[in-house]
Amino acid sequence: MIKSKARAFVLLFLLGACSLFTPYAPDYSAAYITGESLHDQMPADAIREKLTRKTTMGGGTYELALYPLTRPLISAQVRALSLERGLTPEEEAQLLSSRVVDLVERQSCFYFDYKVLRFEQVATPSEWMVWILTDLPEVGEGEEALQESSGRNYPLQWDQPARAPIQGEEMKVHDRVPAWSNWAIGCTSRPLPLEKGFSAKIKVSYVNWPFSDETRMDWNFQDGQTPRKDGDGTSIAPQGTPSPAATPKKSNYQRYRGY
Repeated sequence: MIKSKARAFVLLFLLGACSLFTPYAPDYSAAYITGESLHDQMPADAIREKLTRKTTMGGGTYELALYPLTRPLISAQVRALSLERGLTPEEEAQLLSSRVVDLVERQSCFYFDYKVLRFEQVATPSEWMVWILTDLPEVGEGEEALQESSGRNYPLQWDQPARAPIQGEEMKVHDRVPAWSNWAIGCTSRPLPLEKGFSAKIKVSYVNWPFSDETRMDWNFQDGQTPRKDGDGTSIAPQGTPSPAATPKKSNYQRYRGY
């Protein structure tokens, strides 16, 4: 009995030690956009984690997450789906090709996930507007883009029909407040060079006073690209190699306690 427990302990220790040397160390390079220098068997969850940016609005009333649907992410998702459903290599290749064409080559698409506390009127995607800011200098015929000093903002068009939000409750301080969660996929009118770095500007139709109805997320890449302002403070190594995080900037932000 003691020997079996000892073997189990040693096995768990070895498994934990092996996890320290996996190729999925934190890395925020453009490899998660292009797939270059990226481990070809990296799971979708690991890629999604590196691509996702999160923030809050309204003093924590809204929780937001956004990430681009990229070629390596779609490839990992299709690979997992193929294993689950037993697809043939031909079926897997056909599914991958169609999804890449629809979500990457014809346009740039993003997954938007959010949770709303208290204010049901903003629980549907139609109450949220998202623009992707890039340095792409030209706007095609019939395209809509907002010109700014640092580039152009391309609006996301949400997929239809809109999904009904999932209602629940969340404990805040000493009170239970109503909560709604939802998600949507939005795409630009053209493919954008996301590997060069980009930002997302998010605006909601209503927010509790005195908070701003806008926020911004940034995807900053090096490897020769021009870094953007308001980055997440992460040091990025070229060629998809891991690097330590930079020291985050100090903030005067204090948690909202109005619940």
